[in-house]
Amino acid sequence: MDRVRSPWRLALVAAAVMTMVWAGMAPAVIAAAPPSSPSPDPSAPSAPGQQATPPAPNPSGPQPVVPPAPADTTGPASLEYRVSPGDILTISVLGEAEVSGPFLVAPDGTISMQLIGQVQAEGLTLPELTDKVTQALSKFIRKPQVAIAIQSTSGNQKFVYLLGQVNRPGAYPMQAGWTIAALMATAGGFTGAAELPRSFILRKDQTLPVNLEKLLIDGDTDANVELLPGDVVIVPETKARVLVAGYVQKPGPYLIQPTDRVVDAIAAAGGPLPSAQMKDVGVIRKSAAGTKDVPVTHLDLTAYYKSGDTKQNILLQDGDVVYVPNPGFNWLNVLNAIGSVAWITYWIHP
Repeated sequence: MDRVRSPWRLALVAAAVMTMVWAGMAPAVIAAAPPSSPSPDPSAPSAPGQQATPPAPNPSGPQPVVPPAPADTTGPASLEYRVSPGDILTISVLGEAEVSGPFLVAPDGTISMQLIGQVQAEGLTLPELTDKVTQALSKFIRKPQVAIAIQSTSGNQKFVYLLGQVNRPGAYPMQAGWTIAALMATAGGFTGAAELPRSFILRKDQTLPVNLEKLLIDGDTDANVELLPGDVVIVPETKARVLVAGYVQKPGPYLIQPTDRVVDAIAAAGGPLPSAQMKDVGVIRKSAAGTKDVPVTHLDLTAYYKSGDTKQNILLQDGDVVYVPNPGFNWLNVLNAIGSVAWITYWIHP
């Protein structure tokens, strides 16, 4: 591929491209979504005086990477356990053995810990108590990482635990015949940043992989594991990202799931601007090891929207850059400005 030979020209082109991207670099998240189906062409002419309406994002598809909002830890009142006097809690503070260990909830509802003294625990859920202890310890320990579990209760109740990218993480009283699907439903489902295929259960000294995508997206009941008291279900966060740039409403980086496609990412970015050239959308992908060129796949999304040509709506990969151009756009300039995969990697994985 030809490259810009003049250093000043390269600098000007790079500055122009980065300016287009910088305008909306607030991060974004893409959740698992079923294969995209054609929708009305967003570049089709609108009525006079009316602005073209971008495609609506799939609520379970790509979403902007933003700092996660505090999880809803209230949970269903009948299932979210609240600490009571007589409970024994196991509190673990990473790298701080002197403030870790079992703690008995006293008759007055408090626990007593080194450094922070008495902490009112009665009536709190485990996430609420974890936040309270973390805030108290942060005065003495830099960014303390606190985990709290129930060792035993005054009523000897048994629990399962749900952590990670779910809407209501915490401890849930064990129900007879409970499965992981029932637990997820009780906890309000997963967040857009969840990497469902890599979920797992910690069961005593075992780690059991669970593909929640097969269960919750594909409906494969074989993945619906029956839970045992003390199980810890963890739904990890996805790390795969793409960059949506060019003539879209909200350019920026987006977390993706394995099923996400180009149209999903563009919809998550608010859809194309009225002047966008949807006949020549490009996906810039990491080049193979040992090669210098930055490969780009040209896609005619107008054909996808109008005639359902699904070949134009390709699956995304970690590190892809989705660029939506305007009429008269010159791909060579952008590829020369990018110059190397290092530029892409900087924006995708800073």
